[in-house]
Amino acid sequence: MKHTLASTIFSVLFFVSGLSASASPLYPLDVPLTETDTSEVQVEIEGIDPDSGLVSALTEIIAVSTQEATKLAARIAEVEALVEAGTLTEEEGEARVEALEAEFEAKMERFGESMEEWSDEFSDKMDAWGEEFSKKWEERAEELDESISDRVEGDIELKLDFDNDEEEEEANNSVKVKFDSFEFHIGANSFRTMDGNDAASNAYLSPLQSLTGRSFLGVKRRIFGPKSPLVIQSGIGFESLGWSFNNDRIIVKSVVDPSSASTSEIVPIENISGVRRNRWDQFYIELPVMLHLDFSKGNVVDEGLSLGVGGFAGLRTSSQSIVHGADSDGDRVINRTISGYNTHLVRYGLQAQAGFKKIKLTGRLDAQAFFRPGTFEEEVVVGSLALGFVL
Repeated sequence: MKHTLASTIFSVLFFVSGLSASASPLYPLDVPLTETDTSEVQVEIEGIDPDSGLVSALTEIIAVSTQEATKLAARIAEVEALVEAGTLTEEEGEARVEALEAEFEAKMERFGESMEEWSDEFSDKMDAWGEEFSKKWEERAEELDESISDRVEGDIELKLDFDNDEEEEEANNSVKVKFDSFEFHIGANSFRTMDGNDAASNAYLSPLQSLTGRSFLGVKRRIFGPKSPLVIQSGIGFESLGWSFNNDRIIVKSVVDPSSASTSEIVPIENISGVRRNRWDQFYIELPVMLHLDFSKGNVVDEGLSLGVGGFAGLRTSSQSIVHGADSDGDRVINRTISGYNTHLVRYGLQAQAGFKKIKLTGRLDAQAFFRPGTFEEEVVVGSLALGFVL
């Protein structure tokens, strides 16, 4: 019986939540239910007045339906009470509840038919009202258009002139002094002696394949005002230094005396033939700074001739050498060695740049020896010349 009551209440509430029109007053049966009743609940639903307002109709539907659902639940509760008291048997109670539910469902069907009739009449009235409103609106719109057309043209001309003055004033007062910058550079590496000359170690390098690649993300800021040609640039950058060796050579670390430090040498490759690739790559994260003379006209940068000088400092994040070839049996061999090869963990140096618009030519020269003292055959620094583009 409790399951029947719960399912009935749920069904009633589900119906109430789905109502979407209006109803006339309901007339529930208020006679108390006894064990001798015929288990029928008489509920009458009359037609809905199509002249009822939509909001008031919906309000009436919800109120009446909620009231009837509550009363139906109360009737079922009375039946359950009679069953528990022994006045009705379980079978008689279930029959009473089924009869109440059947009567309520029949009432809902009649109510739905009334709703459909009311909805059709209400819809017809709304269509007629909409057509009349549209007609009157078109007539009114034509009158408004004729009455204000002349005034609008004059107002628009005045407004446009005023807007142009405002835009010019805003442009003059909002001059930029800070510009985002992203650059990409690619060029050639080489070893230089401490006095800047060509190092003997360059004989072991393939100059067309010993390349550097740099990317830079930062900010350019005009100092001393928006019209000043002085621009300072700072940010963060990433650089790769690649050394490609010729004559089947590669860099190695060797230890002659266990009590002494290791040294780095560029030596012939052993036990690998048919060498197809032999490189040494290093990667750095950098903090470059540069002062530019930028002769761009207007409120821009990198749109004219520019000259710059500055410095950089980089932290090595990785270093490895790799050899691709074959062994004595012809099997493929890849020999990879991860090592800093006695280079300094931190590099720093000077840089200079000349550019026209978005194209830049940058030269760099380290300010300290590339290898630690006494660990390479000669004391060298890294020099590079790279062509770059500003995006």
